[in-house]
Formats: sequence, structure tokens, C-alpha cells
Amino acid sequence: MGCIAFAPVSRSLWEALVLAGLAGFGAAIGIHLVIGYTDLVHVGPAILGALVFAAGMALTTPVRSRVMPRETGSRRPGGPSPTA
Repeated sequence: MGCIAFAPVSRSLWEALVLAGLAGFGAAIGIHLVIGYTDLVHVGPAILGALVFAAGMALTTPVRSRVMPRETGSRRPGGPSPTA
């Protein structure tokens, strides 16, 4: 929560959150599948959390592209623009 509340919006923050979510929810849900314990009452909250997390990350993707536009070419200070 601290990263979300206090860190500046950046592509690397978004990617770090995606990786953390994949690792956390992947391990939590994956280990249950590996050991064969697939009781929905037990695993359901983790699945619901993963779905909410995925929806949140998907909904922030357009914000990411507005805040951090992709660079189309390298620019040198004082040099011509890449499209010129």
C-alpha cells in the first residue's frame, strides 16, 4: 500500500506490482493445485483476490500509457528530432 500511496506513477512501479501479484497469487493458488487440494471454500478467496488484482492492474493500463508515453526514438540534446 505504501508503494501505491507514495511512489510516483511509473512504468517500473506498475511492472513491479504485476510481478509481485503474479508471484504471490501464483504461489498461493498454484501450490493448492499441485497438492490436489482444490476445495473452493478454501482456495476461493485467493482466486477472488487474484481476479480483483488482475482487474485493477488492467484498469490502470490506460493511465500508464497517458502518464508515460512510449518513446519512439532516442533524442540527443541539441540534435534533430527522430521524425525530422
